Amino acid sequence: PDQATFVCVLAACSHAGLLEVAYENFCSITVNYGLSLLEDHCRCMVDLLGCSGQQEEAD
Repeated sequence: PDQATFVCVLAACSHAGLLEVAYENFCSITVNYGLSLLEDHCRCMVDLLGCSGQQEEAD
């Protein structure tokens, strides 16, 4: 997968409220695939954390 694929996966997780799945994929972007994080990756995670009631983590 490439960076765009991960944006789609994280956005889908965000819409579905799948925090754990999103976090696993977010971590694997750099650890397992050696890709750089994009602003869009971080934006998806912040959105998901905020919607999950975890504003402190989102900050």
